[in-house]
Amino acid sequence: PFVAAVKNAGIVSGYEDKTFRPANSINRAEALKMVVKAAGKEAPKVEENPFFDVAKHEWFAPFVSICKNSGIVGGYSDGSFRPANPINRAEMAKIVVGMKEG
Repeated sequence: PFVAAVKNAGIVSGYEDKTFRPANSINRAEALKMVVKAAGKEAPKVEENPFFDVAKHEWFAPFVSICKNSGIVGGYSDGSFRPANPINRAEMAKIVVGMKEG
């Protein structure tokens, strides 16, 4: 029921093989998509790379862009975002709180 609800709302989509895999960890890009979608925000069209390691054509670039432009994420000191890194609880909490406040 809950998984179906968040899937129907477009918050999660699962994997190409039609599995959900709830025991898997999620990465930073996936987390941003879920939080932005759950907040009902529309991710903008991306005109330029939000970080040097996030190309504007990547599926997650709009979600990274909206969070960067809102000050929710700032990336690392080297100017990267590291979208494939697993997200930790502190990072996720910061994103959720930032989205709620913004």
